[in-house]
Amino acid sequence: MAFEPKQVLAYERVDEFLSLSLTLGGKGPHCVIENLATGKKKLVRLSWVESGKGLQIKTGKKELRSYDADTIFRASRSLVAQLLTLPLVRDRFRHKLNFFLGALHEPRSVLRERDLRVLSEDRRRGLWLACFPELGSPGVLRPCFPFQGEEERLLLSRGRDHGAPWGFGFDLDPGERGLGPLKRHGMVAALVKVHPQRWFYPVVAAVAALLTGLSQGSSGGEEEDTALSLLWRPLMAGHTLDPEEDLRLASSASRLLEGLRLYIRHFYRRKDVGHREILDGEEILKGEGYGRRERFEDGSGALGRHIYSVSRYVRDDGGGALICQVKGATYPPKEDVVLTFGPGVYEGALRDDSCGGLEDGRFTTLNIFRMVQMHQWLKTVERALGDPATLP
Repeated sequence: MAFEPKQVLAYERVDEFLSLSLTLGGKGPHCVIENLATGKKKLVRLSWVESGKGLQIKTGKKELRSYDADTIFRASRSLVAQLLTLPLVRDRFRHKLNFFLGALHEPRSVLRERDLRVLSEDRRRGLWLACFPELGSPGVLRPCFPFQGEEERLLLSRGRDHGAPWGFGFDLDPGERGLGPLKRHGMVAALVKVHPQRWFYPVVAAVAALLTGLSQGSSGGEEEDTALSLLWRPLMAGHTLDPEEDLRLASSASRLLEGLRLYIRHFYRRKDVGHREILDGEEILKGEGYGRRERFEDGSGALGRHIYSVSRYVRDDGGGALICQVKGATYPPKEDVVLTFGPGVYEGALRDDSCGGLEDGRFTTLNIFRMVQMHQWLKTVERALGDPATLP
């Protein structure tokens, strides 16, 4: 049975003054904040909880009641747990989880040997490269991410070194593309099994965030409305399944998928990068002994909706730093995002981002910022939705 508009999907009474509920709107669920003392209701997206600011409500003429972030997050986790017990929602969640796992691993193709040295940014962002020396010849499926421990034993047991320029990878038949080779080698399921913290739980959190209307780790916008609508449309009365749904969903969630790939590639560096948001970041870095090595501007949207000045700093001990600053005056002043790391971290990221081609400092610098953004967002998602390991 399909859901009806305005249907209450989950309800949590916080105390005698406040309740939160998830109610179905035109494009998906909304969070209803109800002041039980006054009867007033406010309709918001569940992404409201991501700010971590808590909530204050008026319970009398001169009386206010405050709820801290932990209380609000606890209530939102209860709402999501209730939502995912609904069979239609649970089945939808699991179906899209499998789709996202496949989309995450979709290989990029290199059809000529010389193209390997000048890879486009889109190809560099993939986790796998399907490389063919020429049309009609056998190829090599190369992993474009570092691996260690159980991952390394798994990959080495199923692949081999193909020599220069292709390096380590899996044999491909002539013209073999897409997810077929990965399925044939059982790689996606095997990686999920040996290291779910890297290969599975971030995707679980991301799909749960999409389904509940969280922010996708970006600044919001039409793409998020489209993704939410695509996920909920088949569950709502009067709507039929869109045969091109998965393609449209992958497009509307492309930024999220891209961020997940970067997070997974740089997973082992996520704890090696210090993160601060401060005013006068450049002066502080200079005081800590860093000197600027390069600076460039970015307005691509990779870091947000502004134009940014991005700089890389180095120190005599081999440590490094990156700083991202909004160009132009803002009120109130926006803090600088400052990342710091020890010797070898940046150089290793350059190597992994090159995927066997030429290294690109600007590309890697932006990727490190995005990895940190995704890491911070995933921690917020866990507070808002619950431990990904416990979601169905």
